[in-house]
Amino acid sequence: MAGPVQALASKGFGTRLDMKIAGMGLIDDIGRVDSATYRANGSQNEADCAWKPRSCRPLKTDWPTVIIECGVSQSRDRLEVDAHWWFENSGGQVKMVLVISFSETKREIHVQQWEMTTIRNLHVTEDQPGPTSTAPTITGEFDLVAGVSNKASLMLNFERFFLRPPAKGNGQREGDIVFSRQELERYATHVWNYAQ
Repeated sequence: MAGPVQALASKGFGTRLDMKIAGMGLIDDIGRVDSATYRANGSQNEADCAWKPRSCRPLKTDWPTVIIECGVSQSRDRLEVDAHWWFENSGGQVKMVLVISFSETKREIHVQQWEMTTIRNLHVTEDQPGPTSTAPTITGEFDLVAGVSNKASLMLNFERFFLRPPAKGNGQREGDIVFSRQELERYATHVWNYAQ
């Protein structure tokens, strides 16, 4: 069961993400499936926060496209295992996992952005004979220490959420979801102000 700081860190970020999606006029086009249990290959997992587009993933058995996994910094290795689990067991349906770990004593939040990327295959095997392979990879990473970000912004790819390119023209507001440094710092301040 999540403690107060874990709930603030995961749901607080999820709420801010929902606000960005609503700002594009797309809140009805995506569903939150937080705490739903997904099963595959004899194992199961439950995300702290998760989103799936309604237009192309309408079934309750459809996997989400974006996941947030959150926990204390001592469990970061476990959170990374969870990130891998989503990619390896969803048959490619999960497109992005945000791993949020925190330390209450240091008042630090660490965020990793994981995505499947194509990399050079350094270990050619019978199972993976090609020159490239895909693997879960950290594509972005930053720290919020005492409410101060060491990164200028965080960009989340629109297509990873909605499985389509953003609409263009006619006053459309669709595009990648961007959190400025100030927005990231406000998020961290919110978490720590309510976790005293």
